[in-house]
Amino acid sequence: MDELLSDGANGAIIVEGGNKCGCDSGGVATPGIKGRVGANDYAIAPEEWDKPPVAKCDVLYSVGGVYGNIEAMKTVREMVKSEEGDVCVVYNGDYHWFDGTAENFLEVERLLEGSIPMNGNVELELARLEDCGVGCGCSYPTTMSDAFVGRSNAIFGRMKESVKNLPEVSALGNRPAWGVVEVGEARVGITHGDESSVSGWGCSVENLQNPARKTKLDQFFSERNVDILSTTHTCAAAALALPHGVVINNGSAGLPEYKDKLFGLVNRVAKTPHPDAVYRSRVKDVFVEAVPVRYDQDAFISWFDSVWELDSPAAQSYRPRAISGPDTTYDDAVFEGFEILD
Repeated sequence: MDELLSDGANGAIIVEGGNKCGCDSGGVATPGIKGRVGANDYAIAPEEWDKPPVAKCDVLYSVGGVYGNIEAMKTVREMVKSEEGDVCVVYNGDYHWFDGTAENFLEVERLLEGSIPMNGNVELELARLEDCGVGCGCSYPTTMSDAFVGRSNAIFGRMKESVKNLPEVSALGNRPAWGVVEVGEARVGITHGDESSVSGWGCSVENLQNPARKTKLDQFFSERNVDILSTTHTCAAAALALPHGVVINNGSAGLPEYKDKLFGLVNRVAKTPHPDAVYRSRVKDVFVEAVPVRYDQDAFISWFDSVWELDSPAAQSYRPRAISGPDTTYDDAVFEGFEILD
Protein backbone atom coordinates (compact mmCIF):
# COMPACT_ATOMS: atom_id res chain seq x y z
CA MET A 1 0.00 0.00 0.00
CA ASP A 2 1.21 3.52 -0.78
CA GLU A 3 2.17 5.75 2.10
CA LEU A 4 -0.20 8.62 2.74
CA LEU A 5 0.38 12.33 2.92
CA SER A 6 -1.74 14.34 5.33
CA ASP A 7 -3.36 17.52 4.05
CA GLY A 8 -0.63 19.57 5.69
CA ALA A 9 2.33 17.50 4.49
CA ASN A 10 2.05 17.97 0.76
CA GLY A 11 3.48 21.44 0.44
CA ALA A 12 0.17 23.19 1.07
CA ILE A 13 -0.38 25.58 3.93
CA ILE A 14 -3.78 24.88 5.43
CA VAL A 15 -5.52 28.12 6.37
CA GLU A 16 -8.48 27.99 8.72
CA GLY A 17 -11.44 30.14 7.75
CA GLY A 18 -14.15 30.66 5.18
CA ASN A 19 -14.41 29.11 1.76
CA LYS A 20 -16.05 30.99 -1.11
CA CYS A 21 -15.89 28.21 -3.68
CA GLY A 22 -19.66 27.82 -3.60
CA CYS A 23 -19.52 24.32 -2.16
CA ASP A 24 -20.68 23.17 1.27
CA SER A 25 -17.94 24.09 3.74
CA GLY A 26 -19.77 24.10 7.06
CA GLY A 27 -19.85 21.49 9.78
CA VAL A 28 -17.29 19.38 11.58
CA ALA A 29 -14.02 18.31 10.00
CA THR A 30 -12.09 15.17 10.90
CA PRO A 31 -8.49 15.21 9.60
CA GLY A 32 -7.19 11.93 8.21
CA ILE A 33 -10.38 10.43 6.80
CA LYS A 34 -10.58 9.40 3.17
CA GLY A 35 -10.62 12.45 0.95
CA ARG A 36 -8.40 14.42 3.32
CA VAL A 37 -5.14 12.70 2.41
CA GLY A 38 -3.16 11.95 -0.73
CA ALA A 39 -0.85 9.11 -1.72
CA ASN A 40 2.93 9.53 -1.75
CA ASP A 41 3.03 9.36 -5.56
CA TYR A 42 1.32 12.76 -5.61
CA ALA A 43 4.53 14.42 -4.43
CA ILE A 44 6.44 16.50 -7.02
CA ALA A 45 10.22 16.72 -6.56
CA PRO A 46 11.57 20.28 -7.05
CA GLU A 47 13.93 19.24 -9.84
CA GLU A 48 10.98 18.10 -11.97
CA TRP A 49 10.36 21.74 -12.84
CA ASP A 50 13.82 22.13 -14.39
CA LYS A 51 13.27 19.40 -16.99
CA PRO A 52 12.87 20.13 -20.73
CA PRO A 53 9.39 21.23 -21.83
CA VAL A 54 6.84 18.66 -22.90
CA ALA A 55 5.66 21.08 -25.60
CA LYS A 56 6.38 24.48 -27.14
CA CYS A 57 3.64 26.68 -28.57
CA ASP A 58 2.41 30.20 -29.30
CA VAL A 59 -0.81 29.81 -27.30
CA LEU A 60 -1.38 27.62 -24.25
CA TYR A 61 -4.77 26.69 -22.81
CA SER A 62 -4.52 25.12 -19.36
CA VAL A 63 -7.94 23.55 -18.78
CA GLY A 64 -8.13 22.38 -15.20
CA GLY A 65 -11.16 20.97 -13.43
CA VAL A 66 -13.49 20.51 -16.36
CA TYR A 67 -15.21 17.91 -14.12
CA GLY A 68 -16.64 15.89 -16.98
CA ASN A 69 -18.60 18.89 -18.30
CA ILE A 70 -18.89 17.81 -21.92
CA GLU A 71 -20.38 21.16 -22.96
CA ALA A 72 -17.33 22.96 -21.57
CA MET A 73 -14.99 20.64 -23.46
CA LYS A 74 -16.87 21.30 -26.70
CA THR A 75 -16.61 25.04 -26.05
CA VAL A 76 -12.86 24.84 -25.47
CA ARG A 77 -12.51 23.14 -28.85
CA GLU A 78 -14.36 26.02 -30.50
CA MET A 79 -12.24 28.58 -28.64
CA VAL A 80 -9.06 26.98 -29.90
CA LYS A 81 -10.26 27.24 -33.50
CA SER A 82 -10.27 31.04 -33.22
CA GLU A 83 -6.62 31.20 -32.15
CA GLU A 84 -3.71 31.88 -34.48
CA GLY A 85 -0.39 30.08 -34.39
CA ASP A 86 0.52 26.83 -32.70
CA VAL A 87 -1.97 26.09 -29.89
CA CYS A 88 -1.38 23.61 -27.08
CA VAL A 89 -4.28 22.46 -24.88
CA VAL A 90 -3.43 20.84 -21.54
CA TYR A 91 -6.18 19.30 -19.40
CA ASN A 92 -4.45 19.44 -16.03
CA GLY A 93 -6.49 17.04 -13.98
CA ASP A 94 -10.03 16.30 -12.82
CA TYR A 95 -11.34 16.23 -16.36
CA HIS A 96 -13.33 13.28 -15.00
CA TRP A 97 -15.82 13.87 -12.15
CA PHE A 98 -19.48 14.39 -13.03
CA ASP A 99 -19.26 11.87 -15.90
CA GLY A 100 -20.36 9.08 -13.59
CA THR A 101 -21.26 6.53 -16.27
CA ALA A 102 -19.11 4.48 -18.62
CA GLU A 103 -20.70 6.17 -21.62
CA ASN A 104 -19.97 9.68 -20.38
CA PHE A 105 -16.46 8.70 -19.29
CA LEU A 106 -15.68 7.54 -22.83
CA GLU A 107 -17.12 10.74 -24.30
CA VAL A 108 -14.77 12.81 -22.13
CA GLU A 109 -11.87 10.66 -23.26
CA ARG A 110 -12.86 11.23 -26.89
CA LEU A 111 -12.97 14.99 -26.37
CA LEU A 112 -9.45 14.88 -24.93
CA GLU A 113 -8.09 13.89 -28.33
CA GLY A 114 -5.56 16.39 -29.65
CA SER A 115 -4.73 17.68 -26.16
CA ILE A 116 -2.16 16.82 -23.50
CA PRO A 117 -4.07 15.22 -20.60
CA MET A 118 -2.32 15.45 -17.23
CA ASN A 119 -3.66 13.43 -14.33
CA GLY A 120 -5.17 14.98 -11.24
CA ASN A 121 -5.97 13.06 -8.08
CA VAL A 122 -9.24 11.78 -9.58
CA GLU A 123 -7.50 10.22 -12.59
CA LEU A 124 -4.66 8.82 -10.46
CA GLU A 125 -7.12 7.08 -8.15
CA LEU A 126 -9.26 5.80 -11.03
CA ALA A 127 -6.17 4.19 -12.56
CA ARG A 128 -4.96 2.66 -9.29
CA LEU A 129 -5.55 -1.09 -9.17
CA GLU A 130 -5.71 -1.33 -5.38
CA ASP A 131 -7.46 1.04 -2.99
CA CYS A 132 -4.72 2.82 -1.04
CA GLY A 133 -7.13 4.43 1.41
CA VAL A 134 -7.29 8.00 0.12
CA GLY A 135 -10.80 7.93 -1.36
CA CYS A 136 -11.01 10.63 -4.03
CA GLY A 137 -7.52 11.81 -3.04
CA CYS A 138 -8.59 15.47 -2.85
CA SER A 139 -6.60 16.24 0.34
CA TYR A 140 -9.41 18.53 1.49
CA PRO A 141 -8.41 21.00 4.23
CA THR A 142 -10.31 21.30 7.48
CA THR A 143 -12.39 24.19 6.08
CA MET A 144 -14.38 21.55 4.18
CA SER A 145 -16.94 19.62 6.22
CA ASP A 146 -16.94 15.86 6.69
CA ALA A 147 -20.30 15.79 4.90
CA PHE A 148 -18.86 17.43 1.80
CA VAL A 149 -15.79 15.17 1.86
CA GLY A 150 -18.02 12.12 2.22
CA ARG A 151 -20.07 13.14 -0.80
CA SER A 152 -16.89 13.60 -2.83
CA ASN A 153 -15.82 10.09 -1.93
CA ALA A 154 -19.26 8.84 -2.98
CA ILE A 155 -19.06 10.64 -6.33
CA PHE A 156 -15.67 9.10 -6.92
CA GLY A 157 -16.80 5.66 -5.79
CA ARG A 158 -19.73 5.65 -8.18
CA MET A 159 -17.50 6.60 -11.09
CA LYS A 160 -14.87 4.01 -10.22
CA GLU A 161 -17.49 1.28 -10.08
CA SER A 162 -19.05 2.42 -13.39
CA VAL A 163 -15.79 2.39 -15.36
CA LYS A 164 -13.80 -0.38 -13.68
CA ASN A 165 -14.05 -2.74 -16.66
CA LEU A 166 -13.01 -0.22 -19.31
CA PRO A 167 -9.49 -0.69 -20.72
CA GLU A 168 -9.27 3.10 -21.03
CA VAL A 169 -9.15 3.38 -17.24
CA SER A 170 -5.89 1.48 -16.83
CA ALA A 171 -4.42 3.62 -19.62
CA LEU A 172 -4.87 6.70 -17.42
CA GLY A 173 -1.88 5.55 -15.42
CA ASN A 174 0.42 6.24 -18.38
CA ARG A 175 -0.30 9.97 -18.35
CA PRO A 176 1.89 12.56 -16.63
CA ALA A 177 0.67 14.59 -13.67
CA TRP A 178 2.90 17.62 -14.19
CA GLY A 179 5.17 19.17 -16.78
CA VAL A 180 6.45 22.37 -18.36
CA VAL A 181 5.22 24.01 -21.57
CA GLU A 182 7.27 26.73 -23.23
CA VAL A 183 5.39 29.74 -24.60
CA GLY A 184 7.59 32.40 -26.14
CA GLU A 185 10.37 33.13 -23.64
CA ALA A 186 8.34 31.87 -20.66
CA ARG A 187 8.30 28.44 -19.05
CA VAL A 188 4.89 27.46 -17.70
CA GLY A 189 4.81 24.80 -14.99
CA ILE A 190 1.50 22.95 -15.08
CA THR A 191 -0.02 20.56 -12.58
CA HIS A 192 -3.30 19.96 -10.83
CA GLY A 193 -2.58 21.09 -7.25
CA ASP A 194 0.53 23.09 -6.42
CA GLU A 195 4.27 22.96 -7.04
CA SER A 196 4.79 20.25 -4.40
CA SER A 197 1.80 17.94 -4.76
CA VAL A 198 -0.81 16.93 -7.31
CA SER A 199 -3.47 17.43 -4.61
CA GLY A 200 -1.84 20.37 -2.83
CA TRP A 201 -3.90 23.37 -1.74
CA GLY A 202 -1.00 25.81 -1.73
CA CYS A 203 -2.51 27.85 -4.59
CA SER A 204 -5.93 28.35 -3.02
CA VAL A 205 -7.43 31.82 -2.57
CA GLU A 206 -6.73 31.68 1.16
CA ASN A 207 -3.14 30.54 0.81
CA LEU A 208 -2.22 33.08 -1.87
CA GLN A 209 -3.06 35.78 0.70
CA ASN A 210 -0.75 34.24 3.30
CA PRO A 211 2.60 36.15 3.57
CA ALA A 212 4.59 33.02 4.41
CA ARG A 213 3.10 31.21 1.43
CA LYS A 214 3.88 34.13 -0.89
CA THR A 215 7.51 34.04 0.27
CA LYS A 216 7.70 30.29 -0.33
CA LEU A 217 6.21 30.60 -3.82
CA ASP A 218 8.52 33.44 -4.79
CA GLN A 219 11.46 31.35 -3.61
CA PHE A 220 10.22 28.49 -5.77
CA PHE A 221 10.21 30.75 -8.84
CA SER A 222 13.66 32.16 -8.05
CA GLU A 223 15.19 28.68 -7.60
CA ARG A 224 13.43 26.70 -10.34
CA ASN A 225 13.30 27.17 -14.10
CA VAL A 226 9.64 28.24 -14.10
CA ASP A 227 8.14 31.68 -14.79
CA ILE A 228 4.44 30.82 -14.48
CA LEU A 229 2.68 28.19 -12.38
CA SER A 230 -0.71 27.12 -13.80
CA THR A 231 -2.92 25.15 -11.43
CA THR A 232 -6.54 24.28 -10.59
CA HIS A 233 -7.77 21.72 -7.94
CA THR A 234 -9.22 24.13 -5.35
CA CYS A 235 -12.45 24.72 -7.34
CA ALA A 236 -11.98 28.47 -6.69
CA ALA A 237 -9.94 30.62 -9.08
CA ALA A 238 -7.06 32.82 -7.88
CA ALA A 239 -4.22 34.80 -9.43
CA LEU A 240 -1.10 36.42 -8.01
CA ALA A 241 2.04 37.97 -9.50
CA LEU A 242 5.20 37.85 -7.40
CA PRO A 243 8.63 39.39 -8.05
CA HIS A 244 10.00 36.19 -9.62
CA GLY A 245 6.92 34.58 -11.15
CA VAL A 246 3.15 34.36 -11.55
CA VAL A 247 0.60 31.91 -10.15
CA ILE A 248 -2.75 31.46 -11.91
CA ASN A 249 -5.33 28.98 -10.67
CA ASN A 250 -8.39 28.67 -12.92
CA GLY A 251 -10.43 26.92 -10.21
CA SER A 252 -12.67 25.09 -12.66
CA ALA A 253 -13.29 25.15 -16.39
CA GLY A 254 -16.54 23.24 -15.95
CA LEU A 255 -18.30 25.23 -13.21
CA PRO A 256 -19.03 28.95 -12.72
CA GLU A 257 -16.28 30.76 -10.84
CA TYR A 258 -17.79 34.13 -9.98
CA LYS A 259 -21.06 35.60 -8.78
CA ASP A 260 -23.61 36.16 -11.56
CA LYS A 261 -21.13 34.96 -14.19
CA LEU A 262 -22.14 31.53 -15.46
CA PHE A 263 -18.91 30.49 -17.09
CA GLY A 264 -15.86 28.45 -16.21
CA LEU A 265 -12.30 29.65 -16.77
CA VAL A 266 -9.19 28.50 -18.56
CA ASN A 267 -5.68 29.75 -17.93
CA ARG A 268 -4.35 31.16 -21.20
CA VAL A 269 -0.70 32.04 -21.84
CA ALA A 270 0.14 33.56 -25.21
CA LYS A 271 2.19 36.16 -27.06
CA THR A 272 -1.00 38.05 -27.91
CA PRO A 273 -3.86 39.10 -25.60
CA HIS A 274 -7.31 37.52 -25.76
CA PRO A 275 -10.23 39.92 -26.35
CA ASP A 276 -12.46 38.12 -23.84
CA ALA A 277 -9.95 37.84 -20.95
CA VAL A 278 -11.38 38.84 -17.57
CA TYR A 279 -8.03 39.50 -15.88
CA ARG A 280 -4.45 39.59 -17.07
CA SER A 281 -0.77 39.90 -16.15
CA ARG A 282 2.48 39.96 -18.15
CA VAL A 283 5.58 37.75 -17.87
CA LYS A 284 8.50 38.25 -20.23
CA ASP A 285 6.97 38.32 -23.74
CA VAL A 286 3.64 36.65 -22.90
CA PHE A 287 0.23 37.52 -21.49
CA VAL A 288 -1.10 35.42 -18.59
CA GLU A 289 -4.90 35.50 -18.58
CA ALA A 290 -8.11 33.99 -17.26
CA VAL A 291 -10.48 33.50 -20.20
CA PRO A 292 -14.15 32.49 -19.85
CA VAL A 293 -15.42 29.13 -21.05
CA ARG A 294 -18.95 30.18 -22.06
CA TYR A 295 -20.47 26.73 -22.38
CA ASP A 296 -24.15 26.05 -23.04
CA GLN A 297 -25.52 26.35 -19.50
CA ASP A 298 -28.94 24.85 -20.25
CA ALA A 299 -27.42 21.86 -22.03
CA PHE A 300 -24.98 21.30 -19.17
CA ILE A 301 -27.65 21.37 -16.45
CA SER A 302 -29.90 19.08 -18.50
CA TRP A 303 -27.03 16.61 -18.92
CA PHE A 304 -26.00 16.89 -15.26
CA ASP A 305 -29.56 16.15 -14.11
CA SER A 306 -29.73 13.15 -16.42
CA VAL A 307 -26.69 11.64 -14.66
CA TRP A 308 -27.17 12.82 -11.08
CA GLU A 309 -30.59 12.68 -9.41
CA LEU A 310 -31.50 15.63 -7.18
CA ASP A 311 -30.70 13.80 -3.94
CA SER A 312 -27.39 12.45 -5.24
CA PRO A 313 -24.07 13.50 -3.67
CA ALA A 314 -23.04 15.44 -6.80
CA ALA A 315 -26.31 17.38 -6.91
CA GLN A 316 -26.14 18.19 -3.19
CA SER A 317 -22.58 19.45 -3.37
CA TYR A 318 -22.47 21.16 -6.76
CA ARG A 319 -25.87 21.76 -8.36
CA PRO A 320 -26.61 25.09 -6.63
CA ARG A 321 -23.27 26.46 -7.79
CA ALA A 322 -23.72 25.04 -11.28
CA ILE A 323 -27.04 26.89 -11.58
CA SER A 324 -26.21 30.27 -10.06
CA GLY A 325 -22.48 30.44 -9.40
CA PRO A 326 -20.61 30.96 -6.11
CA ASP A 327 -20.70 34.04 -3.90
CA THR A 328 -17.29 35.21 -5.14
CA THR A 329 -16.16 38.33 -7.00
CA TYR A 330 -12.96 39.10 -8.88
CA ASP A 331 -11.78 41.25 -5.98
CA ASP A 332 -11.92 38.20 -3.70
CA ALA A 333 -9.45 36.24 -5.79
CA VAL A 334 -7.40 38.47 -8.12
CA PHE A 335 -4.36 39.79 -6.29
CA GLU A 336 -1.19 41.78 -6.94
CA GLY A 337 0.11 42.11 -10.46
CA PHE A 338 -3.15 41.28 -12.27
CA GLU A 339 -5.43 43.77 -14.00
CA ILE A 340 -9.16 43.08 -13.85
CA LEU A 341 -10.66 43.67 -17.31
CA ASP A 342 -14.30 42.61 -16.95
